[in-house]
Amino acid sequence: MIEITIPKLGLTMEKATILEWHCRSGDQVKKEDTLLVIETEKITYEVVSPADGIVHPVVAEGTVCKVNEIVAYLAESQQEFEEITKRFPSPLVPEKEPPYKASESPRISHSQITAQGRIKASPLARAIARKHGIALETI
Repeated sequence: MIEITIPKLGLTMEKATILEWHCRSGDQVKKEDTLLVIETEKITYEVVSPADGIVHPVVAEGTVCKVNEIVAYLAESQQEFEEITKRFPSPLVPEKEPPYKASESPRISHSQITAQGRIKASPLARAIARKHGIALETI
């Protein structure tokens, strides 16, 4: 069993937010596959798999985690995966409210959206928008 943790990406880094999981519990991953995307105060970073295996996330998207906190486990076999899922249940994914009313249509420039459908914004811009309750889609 391999523990997947939040990496320390800078001298002053203490925490990171899990922006997006690129896999689900039970997915087979290869070494160097992207497992999740984290965001610090300064950068957005893709955490990759250190080895081949079966992944089991234990922290939900949107969660703020400390450096070196375990966010997932990587099992080397199906039997080990089953043991991990018994010991560490998957997190409940919080329901997200729409960032705008259904009657409104957000104005999004296609140049602001990446190939994965994510809006380009710096971590600082995301933090300010989140603090003030502004959806990036509406800017």
